Parts: sequence; C-alpha cells; structure tokens
Amino acid sequence: MTTFYIGRNPENSIVYNSPLVSGRHAEITICDDGQVFLRDYSTNGTIVNGQMVHQNTVPINMYDSIVFPGGIQLDWNLIIGAMPQQAPTGTQYAQAQMTSAGSVPPSVGNERVLLDFSQTLSETFSIAMNNMLSFVGASLLFLLTCWIPYLNIGTYFGFCSMVVAWSKGEHFSPFSIFDRIYRRRMVDYLLVCFFQMTVVIMGLCLCFFPGIVISLATMLGLYICLDKNISPLEAVRASCRMTYGSKWRIFGVSIIIGLIVCVVVGIMVAIIIACLGQELYALAIVLSIITALALLCCNALSFAMVASIYKQLSQNIDIEN
Repeated sequence: MTTFYIGRNPENSIVYNSPLVSGRHAEITICDDGQVFLRDYSTNGTIVNGQMVHQNTVPINMYDSIVFPGGIQLDWNLIIGAMPQQAPTGTQYAQAQMTSAGSVPPSVGNERVLLDFSQTLSETFSIAMNNMLSFVGASLLFLLTCWIPYLNIGTYFGFCSMVVAWSKGEHFSPFSIFDRIYRRRMVDYLLVCFFQMTVVIMGLCLCFFPGIVISLATMLGLYICLDKNISPLEAVRASCRMTYGSKWRIFGVSIIIGLIVCVVVGIMVAIIIACLGQELYALAIVLSIITALALLCCNALSFAMVASIYKQLSQNIDIEN
C-alpha cells in the first residue's frame, strides 16, 4: 500500500502552493490489490469527477479528474512516477492500457462545479452559527461608524469581505473592516457595484425576468474583486463564469432562506402587534429587541449562504462558459 499526501505544506508528497489549498488537504492511497482511495481533510473540499468531496473518503480510479481549490488539477504523472516499480494490477493496468490507447484522455482541469443544493443549505446554517459572534461584532462596529463619510464606504466593503473569509473557513476579526485596503481599492469596488447595477437595471427593463437572471449571474462580482487582484469588469465576467449552470439552484436556495427569514420576522412582528393591542408595552419593547436580534441572525444567514455559494463555485472562475 502506498499513500501520497497532498497539500500546501512542504512536507507533503505533492505540494500545491495556493492559499485555497489546506496544509494537509488530502491523501491518495493505492492498495496492493489495485484499489485507490481519496481522503479529504480540507476546509474547502476536493472535486472528484465533478462531485464535491469534503472531509470524507471515497473510492476512485487512476486518472479520475481530481480538482483542488483554485482550479488546480491533479497531475497523475506525479503519483505514477513516484510509485514503487512493480507490475501494475487490476484497475491500474486497465487504466494504463486505455490511456496509452487514447481512450482515457489526460485530465484537463475543466470540470465545471455545479452548486450542491443540500450542501449549501446545511453549510449556510453551520457557517452562520460558527461565526455569529464575529458577525454581531462587525455589525455593531459598522453601525457605530456608518455615519462617518469616506470611512463608511471602506467599512462596508470590509464588512462584505466577511463572505470571502467564511468561504475559506477563516476566522473574521470584526476590527478588520477598518483595514486600509478597503479604502485604497474603494474605486474598484464601487465600479463593480456600478457594473452590476447597470446590467441588472437593463435586464429589469427587458420584461423583468432577464434582470433576475443577470443579478444571479453577477452576484459574486464584488466578492471576487475583494478576493482576487483583478479589474472590476473582469470580476463581473468571472462571476458570470462561476455561476454558469447554477443560477436556478442559487435562486432556489435564496428563496428557501428568504422564506425562513420572512416566517421568523413575521411571527415576531405579529406577536408585538398583539402585545400593543393588549397594552403590554413592556413586553412589546422586549420582543422588539428580540426581533432586532433575530433580524441580525437572519442577515448572518444570508452572508453565510453567499459564502457557501462562493466556496463551491470558486473553482469555476477560470472556466469559459
């Protein structure tokens, strides 16, 4: 049995120096009987034949398409070349024969990742719960400083960068919204928002429906610009590439999260109105405070949803539609 460790740390068998790849990202084990297994340890997961594998072990075949975060395609030649010299058996022999005959093409790294509906819903709640304190802290800091001109624009974009940090499994410090980089690149971020609003408004003027499609296609533009050092227009184009084929899944997840928010807020408002009708003013004030906190939690859900979407689709950034 031979095991190959893959990740960002230099002690791994195969090293990929990308911030999206975990220190010990995954391992591939080739058993003596020819069976091959991939085990993922990472934060961002691994794409195996177009399917997300996250902190799980799955059986694979030699020359399967394996894509790591950032669109990094596994080069099977690195593994084959490092294996002990022995006669191939079982799956190895069959795959090697097919490859030499041209039946199995080399991996080309263009497997498109589609949004996983159930994974997005589960990750939305887990991400929100795990980061609720930092979200509340950042929200309070933003509200306290939103009246200060110039600074408030930078802190808004710093607040939005929370999505990028969450998508990578990183801790987000509330005070990082004051980072100077968000003010230095303020023009780029504003241009992204301008491009998004322009194309969405144009789409809404064309019988409304195209505006919804365009808004879904460009929704990740700002987060790409926050995450990558690319121009505003290229960020919007990259968002269209990332969301291609997943827009209706994004729409479906958004509807479900939106309905949950509406139900929670609607129930709280109805109770407050009933209390006011019974002249229970003290109780109404307490419930109003609870409702405000509930709204804050619901807002965290929306951020977490976008973080999950960005995490899953970020590998499509270099794939043409």
